[in-house]
Amino acid sequence: MGSARPAGPPLDPAGLPGPAPERFFAPSAEEEARRAVGADGADARRREYQAAEERFTERAAY
Repeated sequence: MGSARPAGPPLDPAGLPGPAPERFFAPSAEEEARRAVGADGADARRREYQAAEERFTERAAY
């Protein structure tokens, strides 16, 4: 859980449906995911993301 509001802490998640919120540190989560899929899988995913981002920015430029 995090916040996009720089003026204060995240909203209180009490009462929201679904699993309990869990704080995480993005670099650690990324490294854990990379270990889970291996270097080749992480590189393939990064290329897929980059291609999708390029398609998006090309279309969003209009």
